[in-house]
Amino acid sequence: MSQPRRGRPANALLALGDLEDESNVDNLAVTGDKGIYISLDGQRREEELFNVSHKKRRLDPANLDDQLAQWIPVPDHDFTEDNARDLPEGEVMEAEKRLGKRKEYTSSRDPMSLWRPLMGDFLSEIMRHEGLGDDANAPRCAVCGSSGDIRLFKCEDCGQHLQCESCCIEHHRRTPLHMVKEWNGRFWEQRTLADMGLVYQLGHGGFPCLYPDTPRKMVVIEAPVIHQIRVAFCKCSKADCADNLEQLLRNAWYPATVTDPGTCATFRSLESFRLYNVVGNLNVHDYITALERMTDASAVSGMSWVPVY
Repeated sequence: MSQPRRGRPANALLALGDLEDESNVDNLAVTGDKGIYISLDGQRREEELFNVSHKKRRLDPANLDDQLAQWIPVPDHDFTEDNARDLPEGEVMEAEKRLGKRKEYTSSRDPMSLWRPLMGDFLSEIMRHEGLGDDANAPRCAVCGSSGDIRLFKCEDCGQHLQCESCCIEHHRRTPLHMVKEWNGRFWEQRTLADMGLVYQLGHGGFPCLYPDTPRKMVVIEAPVIHQIRVAFCKCSKADCADNLEQLLRNAWYPATVTDPGTCATFRSLESFRLYNVVGNLNVHDYITALERMTDASAVSGMSWVPVY
């Protein structure tokens, strides 16, 4: 036979109220809810205290010499020189003597005041790159030394020295993703290595191949610009162990498609986009648009030879 359930009857009357009991053995104020239960026959009354919490009371320090006895919290904002001006002079001098006054430098306090007198020098050196610089009087190729009636080029990735057409092509056979400019007699114009006749040999890292394939155009995304180059796939014995797709991947170029790829992105560009996306929440459309503007500032509506993402 099962035992009857103990405890308060289900139909007992429950009255709730707040209680503050000051007669605790620890002499601490007690706050809680007091429940009063009345039996069904009205003969018994039971009381219960629950949700008990002790009130916080101020504790006076037992030792008046305690340094923390007079501690007062300060606002969370940083302590600046403006706050120091509000202190009595004696306290400021005592603090400087104890902590040492921080030495100020103009380069950190007002760096623009040092730059303004040199503003003209900065502008002159920046505009110097728009011309021939030191070679303005006698332009010549810095590699082979040729001069006279020759085409002059400058590579932003290689340096600011001048190069003739043949030296520029030979120097970039293994670096086809460099930005090249040509001097037209008045200013620098953007040129591509493909227009100059350079064909990059895949499968050999730019070195010659005994049986190269027919050259074809290739769009390569290499931050911060987009390049249009000419490449030739390898068809010699090396091609037996690496097809066109593998030759691109081994060159650290990620193809946009697996069937007859015409657009690639370098591994470095993909890694940079991943970081821009994670850190700056940049989407792929804005990323490609920024590369197009960096390649050609007038391409406000996109480049016709760049795929739409």
